Amino acid sequence: MWALVWEIFYMGCTVFMASYGLHLLAYKRGVLDPNDPTEPDEYGLNMDMGSDSNSSKSGNLGLDTSDWNDFGLDDDDDDYDDKDAPKTDNPILKKWLDFGGGFYGIVAFVKLIFIELKQIRDFIVNWQGIDAFTNGQSFDMAFIIGLVVSFFVEQIQNFVAAIIWPTDYLPHYTIVECAVFVVIMYGLYALARKFAIDSFATAEVNAP
Repeated sequence: MWALVWEIFYMGCTVFMASYGLHLLAYKRGVLDPNDPTEPDEYGLNMDMGSDSNSSKSGNLGLDTSDWNDFGLDDDDDDYDDKDAPKTDNPILKKWLDFGGGFYGIVAFVKLIFIELKQIRDFIVNWQGIDAFTNGQSFDMAFIIGLVVSFFVEQIQNFVAAIIWPTDYLPHYTIVECAVFVVIMYGLYALARKFAIDSFATAEVNAP
């Protein structure tokens, strides 16, 4: 129980700050529209999930043809077309959008931060000198290439570990506890997003 409380506390604080900062930065750079009441940070897939008479009869659960096309489930193209996805050159926003944006992407982004911080901490704690780091090898071209390749492989592994973040909780907590965790995280995410919208609106009004 206390483990879950601690997880909710430190993850909740970080998710709230990350959500506020990323949304505010995205609004300032024009990547997202703060006036869009839907969730524009879910790669533009803002689908109407409400009941529609025509779509309900077809069994599409409120999704019309264009919505299915957004998912890449049309007959002409089986591949996902992300031409409507938000674009940015900012590395922080890009990393968030690489995770899909939105709530899931925020938690994955935070998980990636914690994974890489843990690796840095372990590296510093276990540091045994340059000889142990290089295993006695000289800094030749082959060693440098191997080091670069290892770095990129590790980055991919970290990305995958972050994007499947629910698997960190399912083995350790019950379904109810996991649901409580997700609901609280989403509530903090939504609250931070609202604060970011308010802050952006206030800045716009006070701008000269």
